[in-house]
Order: sequence, then C-alpha cells, then structure tokens
Amino acid sequence: MDSEANSAYPTISVVVPVRNGEGVVGDCVASLLAQRYPRERFEVIVVDNGSTDGTAAEVARLPVRLVPCAVPGPSPARNVGVRDSHAEIVAFTDCDCIADPGWLAELARAFDDEGVGAAGGPIEALVHPRRTLVEQFGEREPPLRNYRSGEGEFLPYLFGANAAYRRRLLLAIGGWPDELGTAEDVELAWRLQLRTGARVAYRPGAVVYHRHRSTWTGLARQFWTYGLGEVLLDSLFRGQPNYPRDGRFYRRRLSEQVAALPRYLVSGAIRGLRRANGRVDALDAALPWLRLTAEGANLAAKVTGLILSRGLRDPEPLCRYLKAYVPAQHLRRQRRLESA
Repeated sequence: MDSEANSAYPTISVVVPVRNGEGVVGDCVASLLAQRYPRERFEVIVVDNGSTDGTAAEVARLPVRLVPCAVPGPSPARNVGVRDSHAEIVAFTDCDCIADPGWLAELARAFDDEGVGAAGGPIEALVHPRRTLVEQFGEREPPLRNYRSGEGEFLPYLFGANAAYRRRLLLAIGGWPDELGTAEDVELAWRLQLRTGARVAYRPGAVVYHRHRSTWTGLARQFWTYGLGEVLLDSLFRGQPNYPRDGRFYRRRLSEQVAALPRYLVSGAIRGLRRANGRVDALDAALPWLRLTAEGANLAAKVTGLILSRGLRDPEPLCRYLKAYVPAQHLRRQRRLESA
C-alpha cells in the first residue's frame, strides 16, 4: 500500500499492561507486530506495571515502546498508555493474549461509523498441547464473552483483553476507573455509552486468543472476582432507567445457584464411577467439579458483595474492600514468584 492509501486507515495505539509477564509478553507483542495493518499507522505501547522479573528486558529488545507505571492494577496501567498515545484509536489487549493477524483491521472498520465509540470481538481460548483440565474447561465454557445481551443484561460491554476506543471519547469521560478493583472494563463501556451516546460495536472477525486460568485455585479466584464485580456494577448503576438487576433478581439468581450445587456433587460422583469404567474422559469426569468450583466461588462472592454493599445500596464499602483485596493478590503472587 502507498502512503496516500494508508492515510485512509485510522491511527491506532495498542496498549498492553503487563506485570511479571516475562514468559508471555514476547508472544503477545509478536502477534501485534504481525498485524495486517499499515505499519506506520499503528504502534504498540507496553506498560510495565511494576514487574520484578525480566519483563522490562524482554520488551526492551522489541520494536515497541516501553512505559513504566508504578501504581498497581490494569486500569492505572492502561490510563498511562492512553496518555502516552496520540493516535485516533486506542486498542487494548492483555500480555497473556495472542491477537489474530486481522484483529486491528477488523476493529478499525467499526470506526468507519462515526456513531461508534468502542469496538471489540471474540475472546477465544488459546489452544496449546500442554493445557490443563481447567484450561480445557475454559474452552468449553468461555469465561470472557464480549457484548453479551439477554435477560439480566444492561448495555453491551467489552473486556480489556479485546477492546478499542476512540481516544478523544476515552479522555472526555475520564479514562479507565482507577478506583475499582474489578469490573473496570464493563464500567468503562457502560459509562461511555451513558455519557456520550456513542455505541459499542461487535466485530466477529476481531479475534483475540486468551490464556485461560490453568489451576483450580485460579479458577475459583477468577469467579470470586466476577461475583464481586457483578454486585459492584449493580450497586453503581442500579439507578439507571430500566436497569435489570435488583434485589429480586439476586434472590432468584442466588437460589438457582444454590440449587445447582448438590446437582454438581451428584453428577461428579456418577461421572467418577463412569471414569473408573472408562466410559468418560478426564474432562467429562471433572466438569461437575469444575462447575462446582466456579459456581461456588461466584455465589460466595455475590453474598459477600451484597453484605458489603448493604443490598446494592452503597458501593463504597465494596470498593474499599476491593482496593485492599487486589493489592493483597499482587503481594501473594509476588511472594510465590520470589520463593519459586
């Protein structure tokens, strides 16, 4: 393509927050540099969120920009990347993701419509030969689904693993919410739509492949965080017209989740016998226990969130809890790395 033709493409900055991602960030950046998009029309900004491993050295040898962020958390890191960018569009993915070669081109097409303020696409499991049962569970029942709709859903939303925003709108609404410990990507997408009237577009061809949780503990923590995030969002947005989730919704949803737990136990026992007889494979035998782990953690987190938020009436205690909880997770993770 010549330079005149390339000028028709919007400029894009891809922001990748990373903390101790030495083993994965190189693959992520390689997939971004391999995009089928005019090279002079996009850049990659890697924001180092206080890494103590070899992440900075790994990124420094790559043809991308490395920017530091001392404040822990993906939202502060993404905001640093946004401020460091001068592009029309800012796209986001995570260091443990691999972008399809057509990802940026597909996202860019969404912004041909001036009414679109944000766009994203599917977040699919990254398939590799050594994946665990927990990762295979994530393939079968994807935990990250952009642009969901249906009963109990409010507005379309995007996860930070696969999202792009018009930079001017992002700055106009104050950027990513630093004050939240979870659900910050959903809050941002909702705030954009409510404050600017811009739409969120879904591009099925803009695919990102994500390394799902690989351990049972990681799975439980993930769904615990999701449960807290749901309650936090509902306590923040419950005053919006036609907001679908209230106390009655939670009573019904929690009763459904409680009723499902014994069914998982019975199913797990039955499938264990079938596994012993060679009638089901390891994943089929583990599915009820994986669902029990995810659902049980999610249920416990929602109850915790409802208590802290006084039945969705006050998000502040839950925000304070999350701000304490997230740094604690960083600290525990760091201690495990140092003792390894």
